Amino acid sequence: MAASPSLLSQAAELQVLPEIPEYRGHRALSLELVPSPAPQRSTAKHADPESEGFGPPPTFAAPLRLTPDRLSSFAAELKQPAKAEQLRRLTEEASRDPLLAATQLHAILYGTAAAVFPPTNAAPRQAAGSTSGQLRRRHQPWFDEECAATRRQIRLQMQASLNSGQPSHLAKEALRIISNRYTRLRKRKAGAWQRQQGSSLLHMQRTDARKFFKQWQREHPKSPIDAATWLRHFVNLQLKRTFQPTASLTATSNPATSHPTAAIPSCSPPTATVCPSSSHPTTAVPATSNPTTSHPTAAISSCSPSAATVPSSSQPTTAPPAINPATCHSTPLSTASSELDSDISVADVHAALDKLSSSSACLGPLKAVLIKAGRDALTPVLAALFNAVFRSGCFPPEWSLGAITPIHKKGDTADPNNYRGITVGHILGKLYALAINTRLNTWLETQGLRARGQAGFRQGYRTVDNCFILRALAERARSRGVKLYLCAVDFEKAFDSVDRPLLWAALQRAGIGGTMLQAIQAMYADVPVCVRTEEGLSGCFQSVLGVKQGCPLSPLLFGIFLDDFEGHIQQLGDAAALPQLAGRTVPPLLFADDMFLLSSSASGLQAQLHALQDYCNAKKLTVNAKKTQVMIMRPGGGSGNGKLAAGESFEYAGLPLEVASSTKYLGLTFSQLSKQHGFASCADVLAKAGRQAMFAMRRRAWELGACLVEQQCMLFDVFVKPVLSYGCELWGVDVLLRPDCSSVERVHRWFCRRVQGLPKQVTAAISLAELGRQPLQSFWI
Repeated sequence: MAASPSLLSQAAELQVLPEIPEYRGHRALSLELVPSPAPQRSTAKHADPESEGFGPPPTFAAPLRLTPDRLSSFAAELKQPAKAEQLRRLTEEASRDPLLAATQLHAILYGTAAAVFPPTNAAPRQAAGSTSGQLRRRHQPWFDEECAATRRQIRLQMQASLNSGQPSHLAKEALRIISNRYTRLRKRKAGAWQRQQGSSLLHMQRTDARKFFKQWQREHPKSPIDAATWLRHFVNLQLKRTFQPTASLTATSNPATSHPTAAIPSCSPPTATVCPSSSHPTTAVPATSNPTTSHPTAAISSCSPSAATVPSSSQPTTAPPAINPATCHSTPLSTASSELDSDISVADVHAALDKLSSSSACLGPLKAVLIKAGRDALTPVLAALFNAVFRSGCFPPEWSLGAITPIHKKGDTADPNNYRGITVGHILGKLYALAINTRLNTWLETQGLRARGQAGFRQGYRTVDNCFILRALAERARSRGVKLYLCAVDFEKAFDSVDRPLLWAALQRAGIGGTMLQAIQAMYADVPVCVRTEEGLSGCFQSVLGVKQGCPLSPLLFGIFLDDFEGHIQQLGDAAALPQLAGRTVPPLLFADDMFLLSSSASGLQAQLHALQDYCNAKKLTVNAKKTQVMIMRPGGGSGNGKLAAGESFEYAGLPLEVASSTKYLGLTFSQLSKQHGFASCADVLAKAGRQAMFAMRRRAWELGACLVEQQCMLFDVFVKPVLSYGCELWGVDVLLRPDCSSVERVHRWFCRRVQGLPKQVTAAISLAELGRQPLQSFWI
């Protein structure tokens, strides 16, 4: 019997029926299937910001005060016979009702933790204008009882002098002695406190980096915005992301920019149907009449190719064929199902727990440190529960909830636009997504289905990899005496604007279907979101756009969503004029949503921009033309005196693009490749950023009492040196060849003089030798 893994797992009983005389030597079979629980159906719609119809605020059990010394007791409590029996029964019942099993597991974990850890009793907040709060803020942290007693003695001496009418010389002298002693005491206490704070900060940086950075960061100011205002703000943000398509490029009125382009197929979202056996919404598979494209992967595509656009030119040109998304991969869906739809093993859960940080932010009283502490007892239970959720097509409601924490950026604290929202979710939902992400990412990389130019959120890739490719292309173009045309594309809220039906179509085109696709869709069937405010959690509204924030699977999903752009550009053929490097065509460079278009001709770059417009219309993405910049790398290394040659004007959706002398990509500012200094100009921009980081570091260090030379040097290495050395693999070789001191090294030398109180006339060699430090170049090599 042949059946898909998802259907075979629902088989309950197989019987061989009695022999029938008419069927010689054959017997009928009776197979009983037990359908999975009815999966969640997505009924999410945009919320009305003017209505009060938001869902009720979510409630959680009392938070627990987790201490490291009791984690072993929590793990031992889970292994007690009573708890072990509860977990065993839950493992057996998970396949019948995974949603109920998820709720029961949460209750078991919280009940066990509550018996070990005491609840956190939140003390009432002190009123902003209370007298006691003002008095506490008036004292310095080093002001102890000895200081208070000396101050009382001074006040008593002053009062005695005043009561005597005409204080004598001896009384004045006694008051002066006590005052001087009090001043010296305060200075001694302040100095001792500073040394102690600095030493503890230095020790914390070496032993617990996360705690160190948490203490280093300033507390965010409290927001005076109420929950209703926050809800309306985030709902309005979602409404603003509604896609507005740009004008179609079926004809071009400007002959100078005429070129053959291939329109990306119009991707219609999959049609939701109901599977008779499981009532799960599946994707309708369109029939195909072309026998050459009757491949399983071709049939599942919901995108029909459209005709290529024809430019309005006096001479006819041949447009390259339009992209057929069904042929973007060569892996049959049956092969993908066998690998992607297999059970989640105990080893998979262990691997996900290894990747989960103990201090990972999560929603609710259950924390990551609890799950990791009880992993020996919980791993089999989690594997059974994850398998049940994976195959059922459902997702537990408590795992779906997300809470947005507004983080103030700058400006008025009463303006919601000056905040950035950070979303966190349930810890078990995050662990489940980690297991799915590991399997899906491994399969995609093994099959070679990721875009070659995509370096974002991929193992073995770094941010400077694409920058290194850019430098190699610039050097090759200069050696051949030709120009290199670049365009840094700026997307508007790309992660938050992903159209989910189009995301499912992209997953199918990559060969992802069956149980894996069903499980991912279940995670997005219901996405309630609330806002964490000063008053507590607000009501909930539905998130209907974008990938989920705070979910480990989201970066991979977004990468798959954007990976087919590379094939779309390559379909342009010679019209795109893609550059060559080491005998291979270099595709557009991607790092998540940071896109860099490359071309060896102006017409080729304009062709790519038109193709990008067609692609964004099909994918419902928006490009910010005002922030999108074009840069021309000239072989002479000059700026061309600001003059552009004929045909070197560029546009996107009818809007002109800025042709800049420099552009920023992945944190590095690129200008012309100088014949003498290469990309040394990158260091000049980093020096300015490093100088700002140094002043901010010294100011914060003074607030925390880390003022000793050793502490300042440590903080410089932690906060400033990474800024000054970012991307040194790319531009460091140009700085090393310069006879004078580099701009980043000048910042380092200024700090070494300043921290020792040395004048600028002191040579750099002396200031470095006194501190036992080396120039930054030794760190780069």
